[in-house]
Amino acid sequence: MNNQYLSAEDAAAVNGLMPGNQLYGIGDKLRQALSAGLFLGTKWYLDPVNGNDSYDGLSAQTAFKTLPVAYAALTENKNEVLYIIGGASALNLASAFTWAKSYTHLIGIAGELRFGGRVRIGHNANFATMFTLSGSGCMFHNIHFQTGRGSTTNVTQISISGLRNLFSNCHFEAMLSATESGGTQAWRAVSLASAAQANGFSRCTFGSWTTVWASASGRLVSFEGDNGDTWFDDCVFITNTSSTSMVPVNFTGPISGGYSYVAFNRCKFLNTNAAPAVIFGTPTNGHVLVSDCTGFNFTAWAAITTQHWICSGPAANKAGGLAVNVT
Repeated sequence: MNNQYLSAEDAAAVNGLMPGNQLYGIGDKLRQALSAGLFLGTKWYLDPVNGNDSYDGLSAQTAFKTLPVAYAALTENKNEVLYIIGGASALNLASAFTWAKSYTHLIGIAGELRFGGRVRIGHNANFATMFTLSGSGCMFHNIHFQTGRGSTTNVTQISISGLRNLFSNCHFEAMLSATESGGTQAWRAVSLASAAQANGFSRCTFGSWTTVWASASGRLVSFEGDNGDTWFDDCVFITNTSSTSMVPVNFTGPISGGYSYVAFNRCKFLNTNAAPAVIFGTPTNGHVLVSDCTGFNFTAWAAITTQHWICSGPAANKAGGLAVNVT
């Protein structure tokens, strides 16, 4: 194995890295991607269980152990890839981490689950923002972010300030502690910073049902302004809140930028506790396009007071696509 291709034997070895998940054929998928020239830069490997930071990181057998060391090996603007090998233990950050290198990519090697994937990035210290993405043109695939360890210092799981990044098959699981999500804590699973535009989310999951969130100020996704051309395809949003005033997806200002829209296509909004009044907050300008989406246990999509909303798609069991119990 080297950093440019995988042989059939190498692919079989990668398939067997996760016992019980061989049927996913991760190694075969990687081999196909490399053969197709999907990524042109160097391939690096990180194994938080069996790796060693003194290794060269150029194969699964000689993988790095920690994210800061593996990230330092990446060269920006070269479409280099860092593969994280999943397992029983999470990769825990000891300090806040910033991914600033544009056109570098992070891919998790494990079964491609929509909830609770085994390529996990968590934290064993407290900081206001766990992970910041300031680079542009990056791809994150099959990564499970986890935040919450019992300190009000922990507020934001991931803050995105870069442009044109893609998250696919990722799980943003926040908050995992009642301390971070209680009181008036203004916690965020994903925060799109001002002027972070044209970012995409495909087949991602936001939230969790394992902890009840008491704070009405928490958000699964927070748009901080000028976040136009952002889209969500086939995503799941899970809320477990005791506050009917929580707004899972909120806007603090105008959408602006580009065509001034944010699009949600074929998404599911699921609430497992008290029914929030609305799913979406209202931007001061722009359009929120909601197409072929379904909401469960919410009172309404939004408090629609302007012409900023275009909601379409077939109803689930009731006009507007909000599901109700069938009696």
